[in-house]
Amino acid sequence: LAGGALPDDQRTLIDSLDTPILHQRTTQAVADYLTAAARRRPLVLVLDDLHWADTLSLALVERLMDLTATEPLVLLLVMRPNQEDLAWRLVETAAHEHADRHTAVELESLDVGATAELLRRLLGGLELDEGLRTQVLDRAGGNPLFVEEIVHALSPTHSEDAGRVATDEISVPPSLTGLLTARLDRLDESARHLAQVASVIGREFDAEVLAAVADHDDDLEGQVEGLVRDGILERRGHRPRASFAFRHPLIRETAYSTVLLRTRRELHGRVARQLVDRDPEASAEIAHHFIDADEPAAAFPHLVAAGRTAVRSMALSDAIRFFSAALDHRPDDADPELVLAAHDGLGQAYALVPDLTHASAAYQSLLEFGKRSGRRHLEVAALNRLGFSTATLAADWDQAMAYLRSARIIAEEIHDEDGLAEYHMNACLVNALQGNFDTSVEHDTEVARIGETAGNETVRIVGLLRRTTNLVAGGRYDEAAAGFDDAWQAAREVQHEEALAVLECNGRAVLRLRDGDVAGAMELLRRHLPTLDRFASFYAASSHHWMAQTARLAGDVETALAAYAAAERLGRSVGQPHAVCAGMAGRAHVLARCGLTSDLGELRAEAEATVTTPAGEFYSSSTWTDLAGASLQLGELDRAERELSVALETSSMTTAWERPRILLDHARLALVRHEPADATGHLEAARGEIATKGLRVYEPELFVLDGMLATSEGRGADAITVLREAERAAAESGQQLVLVEALGRLADARDRAGDLGAARSLRERARSVVEEVAGRIVDEELRASLRERQFAGVGVVDPDAAGSG
Repeated sequence: LAGGALPDDQRTLIDSLDTPILHQRTTQAVADYLTAAARRRPLVLVLDDLHWADTLSLALVERLMDLTATEPLVLLLVMRPNQEDLAWRLVETAAHEHADRHTAVELESLDVGATAELLRRLLGGLELDEGLRTQVLDRAGGNPLFVEEIVHALSPTHSEDAGRVATDEISVPPSLTGLLTARLDRLDESARHLAQVASVIGREFDAEVLAAVADHDDDLEGQVEGLVRDGILERRGHRPRASFAFRHPLIRETAYSTVLLRTRRELHGRVARQLVDRDPEASAEIAHHFIDADEPAAAFPHLVAAGRTAVRSMALSDAIRFFSAALDHRPDDADPELVLAAHDGLGQAYALVPDLTHASAAYQSLLEFGKRSGRRHLEVAALNRLGFSTATLAADWDQAMAYLRSARIIAEEIHDEDGLAEYHMNACLVNALQGNFDTSVEHDTEVARIGETAGNETVRIVGLLRRTTNLVAGGRYDEAAAGFDDAWQAAREVQHEEALAVLECNGRAVLRLRDGDVAGAMELLRRHLPTLDRFASFYAASSHHWMAQTARLAGDVETALAAYAAAERLGRSVGQPHAVCAGMAGRAHVLARCGLTSDLGELRAEAEATVTTPAGEFYSSSTWTDLAGASLQLGELDRAERELSVALETSSMTTAWERPRILLDHARLALVRHEPADATGHLEAARGEIATKGLRVYEPELFVLDGMLATSEGRGADAITVLREAERAAAESGQQLVLVEALGRLADARDRAGDLGAARSLRERARSVVEEVAGRIVDEELRASLRERQFAGVGVVDPDAAGSG
C-alpha cells in the first residue's frame, strides 16, 4: 500500500494480536512469500552483513533455513567470523540441523600471490618500484581493503600513464587505520567535516538529515558526490529520498574517531532532534543519539518506545536492553506512566522468555518506585503484575493471591478503579486455573460492574464474557445460558468481533453440545473458529479443543485430529502448556480408537510429562481422561485405572465437563474386568452427574454401558431395551461411533435371544455407519485402520478384506 499505510481493520487486528502470535505470523508471512517466489522460479536470497542483524531477523533467517529442504531456495549468508556475535548462531544451526545442504566458506586473508594480483589490477598501468611494492604487500597482510586504500592514496597524484612510483615518493602507513586516517586528512576541510558529521549519523544516512545536521552553506550535493568519487561513501538510494552509506564500516569508524568528544555530543543531539521531527518512530536510533549526546532525560521516552517495539517484535533481548537502559537513565521528574511502562515492559519481556525471577524483580522495582514517589497507583499496578506472573509462571496460588489482595486494599483506598478492575481480572484467572469457578464468577461480575460504572465498554464486555465462560467451565450451564444474551448483546453493540466469536465457541456451542446437539455445536465452531484464529485469541486453543471433542463425538475423526493438533500448536505458540498436553492426549485417544498405535508411545509420554507441570494442570481433567481412553483402547487396563483415578481426583478448568466421562470410563473398565458391582457404582454416579448438570450428550454412552451391565448379569431383555435406547439417543445426537457400538452390542443381544435375522440387520446398519464415517476420511491409512477396527468391534466382516481373501 502507498506509504505503508494499513486499513483501519487490519491495523486493529494487528494491534490486537499477542506478541508471540504477531511474531509467529510475521515470520510465517515472510516464509510464505519467499516460498511462493521460489516456486515461480528458483530463488537465491543474499543476506549481507548479518553481524549487524537483530534477534528477530536472525530468528527469521533460521525459519527460512527450513524452507531449503523443500523449496528451490538458496540462502547466501554473509557475516564476520566472530563467534561472539549473535549471528554466529546461524552458523551453528546450519552446521547442526542442515548439515546435508550447508556449505561453509570462510574468507581467509589473501596470500601474497593473490594480494599482488589484486594490487596489479587496481593500479592499471601504474607501476610501483620493488621496494614500495614489497612494503605494500607486507603491510597489507592479505587485507584487500588495505590494498584498495593504497591505490586510492596514489590516484590523486598519479595517472595510469605516469610511469613508476618510487619508494621515496609515498609513505605507506603501518596499519589500515593509519592509512584511512591519512586518507581523510587529504580531504579539504569542508569535505572532511562532512564525512565526520555523516559518521556521527551512522553507517547509512539520509541526505536530508545530513544537510540539516551539517548546517552546510556550500554545495552539499557536490560535496557528497565528491566523497562518493573518492571512495568514502557510496550511494544507496535515489531521489526524491537519496541516501548514502560509508563504503566500509572501518572508514566510518575512522572518521568518527577524529571528531572531538564535545563536538560529537553536539552533533548527536542535532541528529536526535532531526530524527524526532522526521522519523519519530525510529525510537531506538533517536535514543542512541540522545544517550551519546549525554542527554539521558531526552533519551528516556524513546528508550521506552524502543522497548515496546522490541517486545512487540519478540526481540526480547533487545527489549530487555532498551527497558533496562531506560530505567538506568530515568530522570527524577520522569512521567510516572512512562516509568510504569518501562517496568511493565521489562517484566513482560522477562515473562515471555520466560524468567520469573527477573520478571518479578522488575515489578518489585516498580513497587519500590511507587512507594518512594508516593504514587500509589503504581504500587497497585506492580502488585497486580506480581500476582499475575506468579500465578501463570509459577502456579504459586497463595503468593499470587497475597500480592493481589494487597493490590485490592490499596486500590480501594485510593479509588483506583482501573487497578481494581485488573485485580478482579487477575483474581478471576487465579481461581479459574485452580478450578474455583464460583469465586471466579464473583470476580467477573465485579469486573463487569466496574466497567459499566466507569463507562468502559471494553472492561464491561471482558467481565460479562469471562463470567459466561466461567459459568460454563464450572458446570453452571443454566446460569450461563441466561447470562449469555447479556454478554452477546454488549459485544454486539460495539461490534466486538473477537468477543462475539469467543461467546459462540466457548458459550453457545458448548451449551448445544451439552444438550446433545453435536451437529449444531459443530456448525457454530466451524463458523466462528476462523475469527478466533485470525485474532489469535486467548480462547483460540480452548475453542479448538472444543471442536476436537465435538468432532470426536460426531465420528469425524480427521477433523478431531486436526483440531487437537491445532490446540497443541496454538498452546505452544502462546505459552499455554495445558492446551499442548490436552491436544496430545486427545490425538492419542482418537488414534488408539482408530487402531493406529505405532506412534502413541512418545505422544502419551510427552502429554503425561507436560500435564504434571504447574501450567499444564489447567486442563488436567481432559488430559488424563483422554490418556485413559487411549489406554482402554490399547487394553492396558492397569494404566487406564491409574489415569482414571488421577482424572477423578484432579480439579481443573475442565473437571465439570469431564467428570461424567471419567465415571463412564471407570464403569467400562470394571465391565471389562468382570466387576459388575464396581461398574454399577460408577454408572450410578455418572447418572447423577448427567442428570444434575443436564449433560444429555453423555446419555448415549451411559445407555450402552447400562446394556453391557445388563448383559453381564444375564438380564437379556433389559439389555435389549436399554441398548435400543442407546441406539436412539446416539442417532438423535449424531454420535456415530457410539451408534456403531450400540448397534453391535444390540446385535449380540439379539443373537443371544435367538433373533438372528434382527441381529444381521443391526450389523448391516453398523457396517453402513462405519462406511459413512470412513468415507469422510482422506488419509488412506487412517481410513483403512478405522474400518478394520470398527468392523471387528461389531462382528462385521470387512467387505474389502473378504473380497481380497
